[in-house]
Parts: sequence; structure tokens; C-alpha cells
Amino acid sequence: MSYASVFTFDYEAFISLFPEFNNPVTFPELILQGNWDQAACYCSNINFGRLNNAKRLLALQYITAHITQYFYNTTKGKRSLPITQSTVDKIAVSLLAPPVSNSWQFFMSSTPYGQAYLALLQSASAGGFIVNGVPNSLAIRGFNGNYS
Repeated sequence: MSYASVFTFDYEAFISLFPEFNNPVTFPELILQGNWDQAACYCSNINFGRLNNAKRLLALQYITAHITQYFYNTTKGKRSLPITQSTVDKIAVSLLAPPVSNSWQFFMSSTPYGQAYLALLQSASAGGFIVNGVPNSLAIRGFNGNYS
């Protein structure tokens, strides 16, 4: 199978992978296209690097599904975190925060699609990246003190 050098949104492919979004009233194609465009800000739609071909396409579809579900939950007032404690008089609610170390992981853990996206990114970057011939887990030139 050959892959495009730049991925574009394919409604039918997206719906076949995520049939739960196959509701033109709740999730119109135009909204899904807009969420795909936002997804391209999180994950480049240019097919290159270690995250390429099927993996990059899947990553774009996961992040599109994540954004779609996240905004849908937000507009419906749904919580993405489990309630651990609640009181009625003087209203107090406690939510169980996911075991994450930063806000990016917190945002991505709010839907199963975000969790799958994060797992895909982590598996594709296992062992770090090479930048300018220097192994570097953050892919920032000179991070390890070598500026050559």
C-alpha cells in the first residue's frame, strides 16, 4: 500500500475506523474536517520520520477522534474524570485525577482516543531520536551539552 506525502481528511476512512462518530447530525462531516485540521496542529500531516505511513495516519485519526470526543463531552457537561466523593449539602465533589505528570498527559488521558494517541507516540519514539548525529531523547540540538 502506498501512502500520500501529505495526509488529508478522508471521512469514509475515519467513520469506518470510528463508527461511533457516524452520526451526521451529532458529528457532521464539516465538524470532523475542522477537528482534523486542529489535529494537524498536534501531529503534522506530512508523512515523514519514524512516525510514518500507517502510524502517522492512525495518529492523525486518533487525535481527531480525541478532539471530537473532548469537545462533545465538554458541550454536554460530561466529566472525563471519575467522581470519588460527593456531598449534597453545601455541594462538594471530588474527582480522581489520572496518574499523569503534566498537563499534556492530563489532556490526552481525558478520552480513550487520546490515550491511544499517546501510546502510539511513545512507542514510535522509544529509544529517543537522533539529531545531528547525537542521540537525544528530547530532540533538541545541544540538550546534552554537545553543540557541534
